[in-house]
Amino acid sequence: DPDLPSMPVDPRFGNGPDERRIVANTTYRALAEALSKLISFAFYVVLAREVGDASFGVFTFAFVFVTVVTAFANFGQDAVLTREVARDPARIHHYFANTLALKIALALPALLLAILLASALGMEAETRLVVVLLGASVTVEALLATCFGSFLAFERMGSIALVIVCQRLFTTAVAVPLLLGGAGIVTAAGVYLAGAASAFLLACALFFVRVEQPRFRVEPSRWWGLMRAALPVGLGNIFSTTLFRV
Repeated sequence: DPDLPSMPVDPRFGNGPDERRIVANTTYRALAEALSKLISFAFYVVLAREVGDASFGVFTFAFVFVTVVTAFANFGQDAVLTREVARDPARIHHYFANTLALKIALALPALLLAILLASALGMEAETRLVVVLLGASVTVEALLATCFGSFLAFERMGSIALVIVCQRLFTTAVAVPLLLGGAGIVTAAGVYLAGAASAFLLACALFFVRVEQPRFRVEPSRWWGLMRAALPVGLGNIFSTTLFRV
């Protein structure tokens, strides 16, 4: 792994490089998850204190609503990409663009239909706007997960850790001063979307510069096979996501 410095072989780890890479990648991800959770905790504490119970409830409802509605965009496609690209790195040219396109094709119509239905049932304008912003955020984060799956296939967990922490830092650093200055949940949702979009662009840049430059050739004929291969993971994801969010 070119991200890691060369090290002398330690007899406790057999041949050395594979074991050290596993330990390093696991450490990167664990530290990033812990740090990002602390940063996100600060964001949600300030959000809840500044906007009040009712508005915080609207934000929470909107996030849960769009996550459940767009559940098919995270149907396990990334697990298939990681498995296949890890077996043959050249397959990144077939899976990367098609996975992104498939997720967009699944998420946007479902989100649009849900928003139209909610509007017809009398959802308030502010809530609809928060739903739209967070719906776009969740969709972008689904695309970001494809970048993470690609990094994972090439064992570049350090890049995943960097993107996760940068996203949480950006969102919290921008949103907290605005909330303390009197901004509401619409602004918070907009900042959340900006953080997700920035993280996706950063992940793409890191992947294209440091790992591989996949060809952007979208082939809808491959989508059904991708969904079929992702079925076992996808069903588990949908059930667990729906149960947890509800």
